[in-house]
Amino acid sequence: MTLRRHLSAALAAASLLAVAATSAVAGPWSLAPGEYYTELRGSFFSASSFYNDDGDRIATNTLQESRSLRSYSELGWKKHFSVQLSLPAVSRTFRDSDDRIALSNSGLSDFGFGLRWSLANAKSATAVQLGWQAPVGYNTSLNPALGDGHQALSASLQLGGVAGKNAFWQASAGYKYDYRTVGARSTDAAADGAAAVDWADHFTTDGALGIWMGDLNVAGQWVAELPMSTGRPVETQWVLAGPRLTYRVDDRIDAFAGSWHSPTGRNVLHLDEYYAGVTWKATKLNRLQGFLGGAKRP
Repeated sequence: MTLRRHLSAALAAASLLAVAATSAVAGPWSLAPGEYYTELRGSFFSASSFYNDDGDRIATNTLQESRSLRSYSELGWKKHFSVQLSLPAVSRTFRDSDDRIALSNSGLSDFGFGLRWSLANAKSATAVQLGWQAPVGYNTSLNPALGDGHQALSASLQLGGVAGKNAFWQASAGYKYDYRTVGARSTDAAADGAAAVDWADHFTTDGALGIWMGDLNVAGQWVAELPMSTGRPVETQWVLAGPRLTYRVDDRIDAFAGSWHSPTGRNVLHLDEYYAGVTWKATKLNRLQGFLGGAKRP
């Protein structure tokens, strides 16, 4: 595989981890006006294998590393509406097997903005989530780049509910349009130019089940992005799953840790990412109303 192919795979991996980080806290339950949730998360992954176009995992004879510190905030805006903001600082490194090539780059990656419209916000919850992701001025010609330079628009339907006396579940399904030039839909690069074919449609889905054991929540999570159509010569497909442990210090503070792993994919790196962080919040949501909830029982 070429150096360029390896770096492209790393960018796809970085993109999916950004989505996974947001999906870990997003859910159908929404904050009331004046309420807030803020999360600071540090993470690390290294990868030395790659899922090819047939979904086969192969060694790359390279090492991709990424360290990030991500800020995520959600604010109750108006009745039934909340907004989300996210921004990661990242450091990425590429090495070949003999360390003859060692490339590093650090800075800000992709900014995320979201709007959640709550349709039901009680024991069971339903919401519509809209999102926009855009690069924060980094240079995509640098290797390894801090992102792929694309923007993305997304929409999803989110559902959630109580599972017994000590557990909650949440899941979503939606659509994502990834593009370099808004409105691009061409499949003929020779006629319309490279930017016109640099787009992709994806089906997106994620979910979680969290079980309370005293002040500790043990959760299993998954997130996936499946190709629908694209103008690009290569399609990406990925699935991530992993555990998350959340310790509720009090009604306002959580400490958490977990990991993401990729059991399958196409044209993406095989990933094992580990993360930890802390949250601050002010909300009337209870402990069975998703990861945004407080310490009180229903």
